[in-house]
Amino acid sequence: MVMKKIKQLIVLAVVVGAVYMLLSYHFVFYGTQFTMLPKSELTLEWTFVNVNPTEFRTPEEILREDALREDGIGGVMVDFGIITEEKRQKIEDKIRDGQFQ
Repeated sequence: MVMKKIKQLIVLAVVVGAVYMLLSYHFVFYGTQFTMLPKSELTLEWTFVNVNPTEFRTPEEILREDALREDGIGGVMVDFGIITEEKRQKIEDKIRDGQFQ
């Protein structure tokens, strides 16, 4: 009986830990590469992010998302080699200046 309760508590702890990780990190994918980017607040928004550029998901589109940009997705895209640091800075300057709507 005691072992059953201990097992239940362990399962509960694992589930709570997994949910907390989902709330705390962006899981960023680029092809076969993967990284975890800490979120600035606990939320399920943008938990899984594919930064592989497509016709409909450009680096500019990704950086337009305030939560992602503020949490540092631009640096991740630079690290993955998707954009250069200069390109990231130009895009963020345009967003800050309101040129991307």
